[in-house]
Amino acid sequence: MFNNNKVIKRHFWFCLSFLLSTNLFAVDYFVSENGSNSNSGTSESEPFLTIGKAMNLTSPGDTVYVMNGTYRNTGYGSGIDGSDLTNGNVVRITASGSEGAYITLRNLEGHKPKIQFDGAGGINLAPNTSYIIIEGFEVEGPSQFITYDQAIADRNYKISVAEDEDDSTSYGNNYFAGRGIYGYGPHSNLLSKKCSRYPWLGVRLRFRLMTIEYNEV
Repeated sequence: MFNNNKVIKRHFWFCLSFLLSTNLFAVDYFVSENGSNSNSGTSESEPFLTIGKAMNLTSPGDTVYVMNGTYRNTGYGSGIDGSDLTNGNVVRITASGSEGAYITLRNLEGHKPKIQFDGAGGINLAPNTSYIIIEGFEVEGPSQFITYDQAIADRNYKISVAEDEDDSTSYGNNYFAGRGIYGYGPHSNLLSKKCSRYPWLGVRLRFRLMTIEYNEV
């Protein structure tokens, strides 16, 4: 005879075992502006140098703790001085957590890290990333360095590219279109973040389920 109770029990123990195993093998990573990407990254005394290095190693349930410091995109400064207006993001998140095992990017307790960019943006969530928590950062763009004449010149350039009827040309001046944090996917949480001085948008997120709390923009 079919025993429904046994099936329910097996399902319960399977789910419990899965959750316990996920939490059991969760890894904490640490990042410091005085660290090195050659370090193990798994202790405060052996931190990575870049947030991207840590985030590229994450799996569901993992947490990346970021210490005091200012974290910038590759080539930072070349956007401000005008030599390269196509710099990328400081952090691009491509991994996803899972239900009950979010990937978390946050400040280490008592620390106030800053993400500073002069390119595409501060933190970018790649398409369809999910179950991500981000909290405890200040994100700052380069708007304070952009003059009126530069802004008008860029606007005119963008219009000319749009109207030239040449499919081989495209607008790519990230410096004038940077966003604090942006991306889209099924699920994510954005907590306790401060955005300031961004050329385009402070926060641009498109998720089916999204929690945004304690943010200052």
